[in-house]
This record gives sequence, C-alpha cells and structure tokens, in this order.
Amino acid sequence: MESTFVHPGMSDEGLAVGAALAVDAQLNGRPPQPRLLPNVYLGHAYGDDEIARVLADAGLEATHLPGRVET
Repeated sequence: MESTFVHPGMSDEGLAVGAALAVDAQLNGRPPQPRLLPNVYLGHAYGDDEIARVLADAGLEATHLPGRVET
C-alpha cells in the first residue's frame, strides 16, 4: 500500500461531504482527488473551568449535563 486517505469528517458530517463528492464524480466523470492535509488540528480545546468563567463574565450560568462524553 502506497498511501491511505482518512477523511477528517468521521461522523455525520462525512455523509454530506461524501454525497457531494459522489455527485461531483458523476458530473465530472472522475473520482475525487483528495489533497494531503498538513494536520487535522481543529482548534483549541476549552476546559470546563474556562467555559464557566467566560459564561459567568457574560452573566450566564453553566449547566453540566449528565451522561456527557469526555473527549
């Protein structure tokens, strides 16, 4: 195997992207041409304390939901 392509949209958003790529391939008569991503950095991760502080500064209260998934 020379290379592997893993799409960064590995959840429901990947369905819409995949559908758009399929239509593009049908209309243009060629498969999608994936580009190399230099990284998959999606931005800064904010902790609970930081989020609560920003909300408090805006006059809002944070509510923790039960069953939340930790990432």
